[in-house]
Amino acid sequence: MLDRRRFVAPSAARAALLGPDDEGYWTYHKARLWDSYKRAAQLLPEGGSFVSVGAGPAYVEVGLVQSHGAAGTVIDFPETLDAYAAHYGAAGLKAHAIDLTARPNLVSVIGTVWGAKTRSRC
Repeated sequence: MLDRRRFVAPSAARAALLGPDDEGYWTYHKARLWDSYKRAAQLLPEGGSFVSVGAGPAYVEVGLVQSHGAAGTVIDFPETLDAYAAHYGAAGLKAHAIDLTARPNLVSVIGTVWGAKTRSRC
């Protein structure tokens, strides 16, 4: 697991490269993103895999790939994937564009599967 400094410094640098909107997002949400990373890192086994729905700039996801050698897949809106495609590719994340607002039944299935898997691990 990355320590706070090894998570925050590269994430802040990526945010600065991505532009002012992302830098502002990072600055405002970095405490929450650090907390999300720590929680996910505790659950994810070394070399494991994960799916992240609504990854946006993928700060948490990139941290998990780096710290765990994980295989990550992100799902987000097509516009978001267009904006971050190079970023995802450089991090080794697979990306899939799905407008989940147009497929509410898929959201229900994802939630049911996720809930079943997380309950079995707790």
